[in-house]
Amino acid sequence: MKIVLGILSCLLLALSPAFAADKEDEGVLKPYEFVQIDPIILPIIGHSGATQTLSVVITLELYNVNDAEKATELKPRLGDAFLTTLYGSVAEARMVNGQPMINIIRTKQDLKDASARVMGEDVKHDVLIEVLQQQKI
Repeated sequence: MKIVLGILSCLLLALSPAFAADKEDEGVLKPYEFVQIDPIILPIIGHSGATQTLSVVITLELYNVNDAEKATELKPRLGDAFLTTLYGSVAEARMVNGQPMINIIRTKQDLKDASARVMGEDVKHDVLIEVLQQQKI
């Protein structure tokens, strides 16, 4: 009996991806769509030239598949808006031990506002900052 149950369990596990693919093909949508923006690398320039770089990876979380398609089409404009916003965040950063410290909460809201300006205020979305790394040169 245990052998039969073991075999049935293995078959069920092996077939579950096929059932999931069938449901996806029937038009069942994921609750969220994610669109990753190309990584952004900013040089931070001080009095003596470039002193460090800021690397940022941003993903948009969208609540509608049509909005995800729109965001994919607008990636170049979104990247430009994010780059401008990040430079503004660096300019407003507080100095700690001679290094700029970015206010991540305000920066995230600024990025969300920038993406809303590009995609439209009616698009429900969130901005996910996956990587934010400052590195001295």
